[in-house]
Amino acid sequence: MSRPEHTNPIGAKFSINVPPGWHAITTGISRKVYDQGLEVAYDIVTPDSRIFGATPGSINEQMKSTIDQSTSLPMISQEDEYRLDYTFYYSTKAVKDAEELADKQAFSSKIHVVKAAKRPGSYDGPDSVTFFVFVEDTPSQEAGTGQFDDAVTTIHFVEK
Repeated sequence: MSRPEHTNPIGAKFSINVPPGWHAITTGISRKVYDQGLEVAYDIVTPDSRIFGATPGSINEQMKSTIDQSTSLPMISQEDEYRLDYTFYYSTKAVKDAEELADKQAFSSKIHVVKAAKRPGSYDGPDSVTFFVFVEDTPSQEAGTGQFDDAVTTIHFVEK
């Protein structure tokens, strides 16, 4: 049984290899008042990506796609394996939108990825895997705050 697996994070980037037959959905939550962004790149038919951004001045809200303001990126199951590449951005300076963060390569400092998976045979129903990604934007910590609390992304997979 092949399941989605992730690469080790390098700075603000990591990837998930998705085997055939898995549906996926990605959502991101901004936890700070400054500009934050998330880019999801993939190559299924042709190379493409979606960029999600936070509304500056708001906290604890879902990031929205810069294309259509949707709050998630669903992916239907594919016949072939593919890869999802994730990159996280931020800026404390005013920017036009999350696409500008990506263009300027305003990378977050680091990320922490936690994987939770259904134990095989634990109950009826499809297999599932969820990745929780915790983002730390700056290399130094604000007094009284913890690490990896600047943004959160979930990537949930369900086997077809």
